[in-house]
Amino acid sequence: MVKRTITITTILLILTIAVSLIVVLNKEAFAADDDIASGTCGTCSWVIDKDGLLTISPTDGVSGTLESRDNWENTSFWKEYANDIKKIYAEPGTKMGKCGRSLFRELTECTEMDLHNIDTSNCEQINAIFYDCTKVEKIDVSTWDTSKVGINGGFGGTFSAVFKNCYSLKSVDVTSFDVSGGKDIYWMFYSCSSLESLDLSSFNTSNVTSAYDFLFNCYNLRSVVLGENFSFVGKIPENERKILLPTPPYSRDGINYSGKWIREDTAYGPYNSEELKNNYTSEMAGTWIWEKANAIVNFNANGGSFKNNNNTTVSFTHKEGTSPFHTLGTNDVVYPKHTLLGWSENKNATVPTYGPDTEIDIAELGVTKTLYAIYSVNPDASYSIEHYIQNIKSNTYSLKKSESYTGEVTTITEAEPKNFEGFTFDSSVEGTKLSGNIALDGSLVLKLYYTRNSYEVTYSFISPPDSVSEKPPNATYEYQEEVTVAENGIANGYTFNGWSRTGTFEMPAEDVVITGSFTPRTDTPYKVEYYLEDLKADTYTLKKTDNLTGTTDTEATAEEREYEGFTFDSSINGTKLSGNIAGDGSLVLKLYYKRNSYNVTYSYTGDIPDDASALPQQETYEYGEELNVPEEATAEGYTFSGWIKDYINMPAKDIEITGYFIENPKSYRYKVEYFFDGELDDTLDEILNAEKDEEISIIPQTPLRHGEKNYTLVSNNHKITITVNDEDNVIKVYYETDVLDYAIDNFEDESAGDGISDKYQIRITYKVENGSWNDGTKDTKINVITLKDKDGNPSENGTGNTKIPEVGSKPNKGYTYGYWNKNIPSKVTKNDDGKEYVYSYETIKTIEADIAGRKGKSSNPKTDDVMNRYLLSGVGGILVLTLVSRIRRIYSRKAKKIQF
Repeated sequence: MVKRTITITTILLILTIAVSLIVVLNKEAFAADDDIASGTCGTCSWVIDKDGLLTISPTDGVSGTLESRDNWENTSFWKEYANDIKKIYAEPGTKMGKCGRSLFRELTECTEMDLHNIDTSNCEQINAIFYDCTKVEKIDVSTWDTSKVGINGGFGGTFSAVFKNCYSLKSVDVTSFDVSGGKDIYWMFYSCSSLESLDLSSFNTSNVTSAYDFLFNCYNLRSVVLGENFSFVGKIPENERKILLPTPPYSRDGINYSGKWIREDTAYGPYNSEELKNNYTSEMAGTWIWEKANAIVNFNANGGSFKNNNNTTVSFTHKEGTSPFHTLGTNDVVYPKHTLLGWSENKNATVPTYGPDTEIDIAELGVTKTLYAIYSVNPDASYSIEHYIQNIKSNTYSLKKSESYTGEVTTITEAEPKNFEGFTFDSSVEGTKLSGNIALDGSLVLKLYYTRNSYEVTYSFISPPDSVSEKPPNATYEYQEEVTVAENGIANGYTFNGWSRTGTFEMPAEDVVITGSFTPRTDTPYKVEYYLEDLKADTYTLKKTDNLTGTTDTEATAEEREYEGFTFDSSINGTKLSGNIAGDGSLVLKLYYKRNSYNVTYSYTGDIPDDASALPQQETYEYGEELNVPEEATAEGYTFSGWIKDYINMPAKDIEITGYFIENPKSYRYKVEYFFDGELDDTLDEILNAEKDEEISIIPQTPLRHGEKNYTLVSNNHKITITVNDEDNVIKVYYETDVLDYAIDNFEDESAGDGISDKYQIRITYKVENGSWNDGTKDTKINVITLKDKDGNPSENGTGNTKIPEVGSKPNKGYTYGYWNKNIPSKVTKNDDGKEYVYSYETIKTIEADIAGRKGKSSNPKTDDVMNRYLLSGVGGILVLTLVSRIRRIYSRKAKKIQF
């Protein structure tokens, strides 16, 4: 049996160490002396090695969740090392939390990101996640699940600026993206100028309300694949002017493809030509996508061209020496001093052949045709007004709003400050320009700066208890600054109900008052102590303590108890029958009991001689006081029986002590002697009378309080037949100490005595450390064991059975499975008296130290046992420990020699 147990233990130990090493390696695998930086992000760890590789992994090696700082600008935990990060790799098991916004923003030196292992299925915000990663060429997000983005509205409903300003991005697979829950996709691929193709076939834009600049400045984009759910129909503002669009760019396989144009830098497409003609106007500059032909037509300041259905190339350009244009049919002012009059085939013409709003059948223009834009000079010029708002905790400002206006050249114009919530216009900011002359070239820019307002956060307790902790100090925060709510309030005996705001919040444009309240606890402790008056003294000894609980700051009243021989006396100084339950548990109610006094009277029984001595006077004794019997009575020719009493100590009642006389000639004497632990106490000897040959039988009192101890009767033969010889007429009564395990109502010490002599008993002590017994207590347990011989009779040389208390299944936090400090025998003898056994739960650090100390050493049963109880980190460790615990329990029952 032992050999098999050791084999199983060894196997489990190997598994334990292996799984432990895996956990440790997962936490420390990246640590190196030459690493640039490392840290944690939520329950994930990250490290930047000397080559600039940022590796992200679960801290426990199994599963971990990234935590975003949920802030548009202060993006990630590794942003301060942005210039050091060249590549990024996420290990399996990495998850993204609810907010991934700006998580990898502004990593301007990173060229490659392998993020396909990140689980995004619970993410609700990814806007600006790769914003300004200007050098990244490849981002692997091919497995990302974005189905929950948008479910909570607000910033959670936006895919805006996901890849904005990723100038070097050459390819990205977004076919796994689900944008159906989003409302905003504006700026999503803004200035991704290296992209040549894009598959958007999975995009369902039926809920999109804003898509401006969706593909702005993607001028190298040559192929875009769209699905049937890519549509913005019905979202054109009514105040837009009309424009005309060319027909589809080309046909394929002899089939004309109807479809819709998409303009990447607006939220108001795609549309077919008729819809645009009747509803829409805007600048044509930028990239236009034909929905089903997988083709792109670029119109920009240098002109552009496309092929019609007959494969005829039509070019559009502008008149030399004039401002740039957009395309045929545009009625916008594209340069401050010029207005488009129309189009002409003659480069030098001043009168247009076609009007600006004329629809031209491009098939009639010939194989190749160039149309020139003709403009007229406009005395008005454009200028702009820019409004800048102060950044949080900074003296820098960001552009909030830019407005374009036109006005007569050389005139002075003035800017009017606007009202921005949480900001105040500040004319003292350097760079402010409130007025200026309108320049012909449109270069006038007026600039207004607005400083960020600050507001106060105050805390207040509602009806606070007297013991409440100090409320958090007032604090000032800037508008939109992140505020972390203070720690909970504390009051003894009360439960804090929480603040009216929790966690973190963004500071609004107003002062904030955060309130908190308390609920009194119903389990606040208090005590009731019962005191009994000492013998012949004006002092009191604590008899009993009741540990009770109640509701904080409510009235508690003590319950009077009955104690034999005592009477409650409310007039005793220190009595406290009721009181308010204090939150700190300090309430102690105290009840005092006076010791009662009772009368002792004396009388003669039987025939009383005429000259019998006078009866003793009535006496008064306190309860429990030892009786002091007067001298024996006398009468000439008579022998007094002695004062016959039933008690050695005064009971809780009046008593009568009697005696009688026996005529000398016919009486014989006998004596009763009392032995305590083998020693005769001759002060208790009783001389009694009896007739010759009379059988005398007495019943001694037991249990018996004598001096400071309790005793039990151990002799069982108290009979005698009276003989002639007085010296032989002795009845001996033997008592032995008995202070263990039995409540005796007749005496003050109610913790002693069980009717068995202590010499036949031993005391065993059990303790538990860092845990509790199975009944939830932590107190020391005492087991009093009676030793018996083979016939079951009490014997000093006998043996007894141990009763080991059951240990609880859950140790204290930070501890794992324990063991007894030494073997507990099933049979005990007198030699085991007073032994103490301790069950100790081991700490994990102690176990780790034991395991470390075992390397290279021979087997040590105790050390091996400690290692067997090593609590593993992770799921594997829990499974192994559970198996170890079960094997321990099985074998601890079957083989007492095996200790775990």
